Amino acid sequence: MIRGSNNAAKGIPFLVLADLERASCAPEVVNEWLPAGPNPNLILRFAVREVEAWLLADREALADFLGVHIAIVPINVEQLDDPKRELVNIARRSSRSDIRRDIVPRTGSSAVVGRGYNARLQHFVVAAWRPDIARNNANSLARTLAALSIFTPSWAVPAPAP
Repeated sequence: MIRGSNNAAKGIPFLVLADLERASCAPEVVNEWLPAGPNPNLILRFAVREVEAWLLADREALADFLGVHIAIVPINVEQLDDPKRELVNIARRSSRSDIRRDIVPRTGSSAVVGRGYNARLQHFVVAAWRPDIARNNANSLARTLAALSIFTPSWAVPAPAP
């Protein structure tokens, strides 16, 4: 998939977000995925461990959205081994049954998340998540937002004068 996105970036800018997961550093992953290097129009960014860390980084908004006390939302989100599991476990403590039903997997299920997990978190991102607040608690998000703010497609860069 990443090679296809890199190839497509020859024609249009592409933003690809990936989870760093257990990898030690992003440049190693980029070198493994794209040995010839990324196209200048490909913005490839990594959330440290998982993108859920970026959601957890807006502690106040997430606590309000999940119906939990802010004290149970961790502070050092990029140091968590499994931010997705952390988010699900926080949702288990929600005062709202609809949040628990959608985000937490059913008892006895082998699923990692509930059936409504993606829809609920998509709604949170659109309606309540504040990336400008979250960037203060997630360095990988701050770097991603900085990269996006200065990105210029390769065809928009003037050619050097002869």
